[in-house]
Amino acid sequence: VLAKLGDNPDRTAHFHSVLVLAGPGRDNLIAKGQVTGVMTHERHGEGGFGYDPIFWVPGFNKTFAELTAAEKNQVSHRGLALQDLVAQLPNWLKGASHD
Repeated sequence: VLAKLGDNPDRTAHFHSVLVLAGPGRDNLIAKGQVTGVMTHERHGEGGFGYDPIFWVPGFNKTFAELTAAEKNQVSHRGLALQDLVAQLPNWLKGASHD
């Protein structure tokens, strides 16, 4: 990835996650999470996997690979999608069919 990016000045990147909860006779609950960052020019950190060592999170001034698990859960696309799902879940459950 870094080789393909080369000297490209626009290194803005996004991670997106979508969670869908389905139930009979109702609309799906769709929860989303997104985090925006910047692709670095070199790897930083030993944690995580995939793009984590090259995905810089400006709010933490670290790559995903350098974040603690708690920090990553606060800002990651997966964590944000899960937070969104939890926020929507009570109203979605109220619409549950009780057949």
